[in-house]
Amino acid sequence: MVKDTEYKSDVIDFSPAQILAGKITAIAVTVLLIVWYVLVALNVVPVSFWGVFAGSLVGAIGLILLISGAIQKNSVSVWLAFPFLIPAIIEFLTEFSISQYAQLYPLYVAIPAISSLICLTFAGGKSAHVKVVIFFTVQALCYLFSVLAIIPLYVSVIISSVWALIAVIYILIRIFRSTNEHE
Repeated sequence: MVKDTEYKSDVIDFSPAQILAGKITAIAVTVLLIVWYVLVALNVVPVSFWGVFAGSLVGAIGLILLISGAIQKNSVSVWLAFPFLIPAIIEFLTEFSISQYAQLYPLYVAIPAISSLICLTFAGGKSAHVKVVIFFTVQALCYLFSVLAIIPLYVSVIISSVWALIAVIYILIRIFRSTNEHE
């Protein structure tokens, strides 16, 4: 029986070397995660084990996605890395008392913008990524201005809602326009 080591996809074909590199990355990051957990559990690193447990886990998943995606030139993996990495970074910043969630929550809103910004460097569909960067950067800035006490939170919510409504209207216009062009 011949073992097929090549992943087949309608979109991307990964070579055996890329698959192996992804597996090695996953194993290496998992080993580092276990070592980290042991160091924290033994108080070598003086932080709460449960305070860094979830952030470490999602951070490890993000690192695996980022490194494997970069090796495989897989923009989807790279994009998906940041919804794991950003919360991990935020947890570490709060756990090590560098900042608080109240100041960092705009980063959650900016996750799609950060992901698309990184993907712009090597992914196709640059126009779509630019639109995502613009939309979510404006959204995140609305809340950053609130955190910085430049505008009150309710104004941030109003501006953010209006911006989202404008985006929905833009999308609907594009959908109806493309539907009419095909008729």
